[in-house]
Amino acid sequence: MSVYLLGQARLRSRALDPNEPDREAAGIEPFGWTRQYGSLWASAGRFLRAHARAGESLAAGAAGAAPYYSELPNVDLLGLNDRETARFGLLSGGRPGHRRLATREYVLSRRPTYFLVAECQWPWGADHGAADGYVCVETTFASMFGGDGRVTFLVDAARGEELVAEGVVKQSGLR
Repeated sequence: MSVYLLGQARLRSRALDPNEPDREAAGIEPFGWTRQYGSLWASAGRFLRAHARAGESLAAGAAGAAPYYSELPNVDLLGLNDRETARFGLLSGGRPGHRRLATREYVLSRRPTYFLVAECQWPWGADHGAADGYVCVETTFASMFGGDGRVTFLVDAARGEELVAEGVVKQSGLR
């Protein structure tokens, strides 16, 4: 019985490790990574719900927690919840749920107020979306895993200035 329990404890530890190498090697986000980032995206969504104005919207690749908790209309950058992207998005990979990427033209035609993208990296290669009128901002949240979680996102430049002036975000030094 103790060998079984030891094996189960090791499996649990591996499953909750955000950097579990066997899953990474297979191109699958480790469960621990998903759990950690899901919590962070949920916090980002709550932040947006608290600070967004009527008529604002979001664009996010992780189309679950952030859009749900923000209650903002969302442009799903990967097309799981967006018919236009699912049909006509750019081919971007082989992993289920990550095979398409919304075109820059389509997303900008929707003009989302906020882009929740990793480290403010514009998905189409341009530097932080500045040429399209977005700025990179950051904020921190208490993390359910201890310490603070940091989130960066692109925001419409005019709205970003307002949020910085309100003291709820700071402009990020990312380049």
